[in-house]
Amino acid sequence: MAPTELGIVADAKVALAALLEEAQRRPYHPPPSDRVKCLPALRRELARKTDYDVPIKPQRVFLEINRFFSPNTIFTTGCGITQIWSGQLQNIERPRRYLPSGGAGTLGYEFPAAIGAKVAYGYASSMGSAFVLQRGNLPG
Repeated sequence: MAPTELGIVADAKVALAALLEEAQRRPYHPPPSDRVKCLPALRRELARKTDYDVPIKPQRVFLEINRFFSPNTIFTTGCGITQIWSGQLQNIERPRRYLPSGGAGTLGYEFPAAIGAKVAYGYASSMGSAFVLQRGNLPG
């Protein structure tokens, strides 16, 4: 089998536009596997308790976040305990709506990631970016 390497020397904007056009011309939408089809039921079955009243616990905070924000919201999170909580307690219903740092010790990742998400998906709300977008006078 040949290696899957390809060197491209081109203007990045022109090359990416051509690649995007070709990718859109040949859509690829494989059906979900049986394992993927089972995930929603497994998430419901294995869901953690979140309906704490007092004291306010992370579980309750994420319950309220899940209730309040639309499925179109993009969430970003940096490293640490908030990433662990969000990974376990947030309900993300759509692809490309959860952008964690991956636990690589990337302090401060969530704000530039939120700005990037807002630029890439201008129609989606991004919880972490609202303050930064206003302070930076960026379109939101």
